[in-house]
Amino acid sequence: MKAIMIFFLILSCTLVHALFYEEAGVRNAAMGEVGIASTNDASAVFWNPALLTKLTSFEINSDNRKYFWDLANDDLFYNFAALSFPLGNIGTFAFSGSQFDANMFQERRIGLHYGYSLFENRLALGASVHYFSVGYGHNEYTINDPFFADYGYSTSAFDVDVGITYKLNRRIRLGLVSKNLLEANIALDDNNDETLSRDIGFGIEYIINDKLLAAADIKLITNNPLQKNEFDFATGVEYNLNKIFDIRGGVCKDKVTSGFGINILKKEYVSKFSDPFSATEFINIKSFQIEFNYSFQYPFSGIETQYGDHYFGLEVKFSNSTDDVKKFSDFVPPKTAYVTKVQADSLSNLDVQVDTLEYKPRVLIDTVYVETEKIIQDTILIFTGVPDSTYIQKVQELNLLQVKYAHAKNNNRAQLHLLSSLELFYKGLYDDAIKECESAISIAPDITLSYIRLGSIYLKMNDIDKARFYWRKAKKMEPNNPEMEKINKWLE
Repeated sequence: MKAIMIFFLILSCTLVHALFYEEAGVRNAAMGEVGIASTNDASAVFWNPALLTKLTSFEINSDNRKYFWDLANDDLFYNFAALSFPLGNIGTFAFSGSQFDANMFQERRIGLHYGYSLFENRLALGASVHYFSVGYGHNEYTINDPFFADYGYSTSAFDVDVGITYKLNRRIRLGLVSKNLLEANIALDDNNDETLSRDIGFGIEYIINDKLLAAADIKLITNNPLQKNEFDFATGVEYNLNKIFDIRGGVCKDKVTSGFGINILKKEYVSKFSDPFSATEFINIKSFQIEFNYSFQYPFSGIETQYGDHYFGLEVKFSNSTDDVKKFSDFVPPKTAYVTKVQADSLSNLDVQVDTLEYKPRVLIDTVYVETEKIIQDTILIFTGVPDSTYIQKVQELNLLQVKYAHAKNNNRAQLHLLSSLELFYKGLYDDAIKECESAISIAPDITLSYIRLGSIYLKMNDIDKARFYWRKAKKMEPNNPEMEKINKWLE
């Protein structure tokens, strides 16, 4: 019973409500975890529901995350999906669902969201209603635990978010959001206080030019599980290399981030038709787009992972709009032809003619005529002999690198066993934890931490002699190790 309580205490300090504080959106994750004023996809349902008014197409947005890639036998996953429905003057509705899995613990959130714009889209308001649920799994420990017998294995609650954005001009947008206004209590036991923190956030988006965007957020978390009040800062940028590829980067209080977005597929279909009764000409534009997003995050502090965190997501967008052809001619003539010559690396001349129909940011290329003359140059490769002494030196350097690589590879394998031993230790499975430490020592016997951890496990088992035996080995190997300061009192 004591081991069970220790396990759930540690879990509550590190993972409980991880989903409820996690902001979805792979694009945002790559830009330093910003998004209160800058989110431009359906993940706005988590950042600021007022930003839903920026969406002009039906959209499905997904976010898939696996935590601690180098931790053996873990099941820490986060999955999110949102579906947005822009309905013109009525506003934009959206639905969302997300789930966090941590082996015997699950969190789920289902949301209904709405955004509405005023004053020619300068001001936008939004609100979200979230349904939170928490559930614990059944195993031999929880089934026999009287706590779960009294309070059950799951609980749920509702909470509300509200947000507002204001567009100062075509380059600057401000955002303000308040989350978890009701401060829902997700504790199984009503006598305990596990309320969700009420967060207040402010963000700014600055469009520097047509290719570069910068954003920054500041958030006040008023009821953090580990400390009463906490400020979070974040900033990020996005650079559009072309119409297909975006590069992103950012930094926040505890991590550095980067990533990219790729338009895998983008199609636009334009058709023109006439109303037989009024003789009015209309144009219909259908657009379909699929974008792949990736984010990499590496922490400054906290639990570090060898490979960092990798997030993946897809966006699928579809729009269908019809309007009077005369409205298009107010911007550009219905059809415009351009003829130009392009010089490329002084090797070819291209004559290009493009018929273009343009409306807002959309461009339809009807036909392209290309005439090219290519010049092919021969390549001559000259091989020179290598003296025997130089060759032998290179072989020696390569052999040394192979030894270093094998040593580093063994250290990495040993570290995985040490991580597993720590997890087993907190679960109270001391014998299994000892085996993991011994495996680490057999793979890489020069890692001091293996002996320190073995001593700690034996101390927990009240075998002080064995604990001292391994700690003395560790002290002999690395007497100045910071961990030894806590242990020296046992060696006196």
